[in-house]
Amino acid sequence: MENLFLKQVIARIKGDDAKTKAVRITRKCVSAIKAQIAYLESEAENAKIRWEDAEEKRKGVIYPDQLFENSVDYLQAIANAQEEVEKARQRWEAIQQSIRFFTSVQNGNLVLAKPDGEGETVS
Repeated sequence: MENLFLKQVIARIKGDDAKTKAVRITRKCVSAIKAQIAYLESEAENAKIRWEDAEEKRKGVIYPDQLFENSVDYLQAIANAQEEVEKARQRWEAIQQSIRFFTSVQNGNLVLAKPDGEGETVS
């Protein structure tokens, strides 16, 4: 992991102390990426809990335990609850995508998107 990153950084630096600089830069970059992944994993767990809570709330709205008087309000509450479930799911998926991205950077398998929609792997 660090070795691929190190090679990329060395290739970008010119001078007598290029390797020393590259090693320091690499350590700093790898440390930052690891910290970001750890943060995102924690956020993913929080987002998963929010998603599960939203699903439970939706069930409570769909299957009420008390009689309601206004059908329009009932149906709107279902739609609102479904929207909250969808938002929570999308948030969790976005975090998962970020984790995959930073993991690929960490592993030296960065894929850059081209304007034509194709990807180019940088290693």
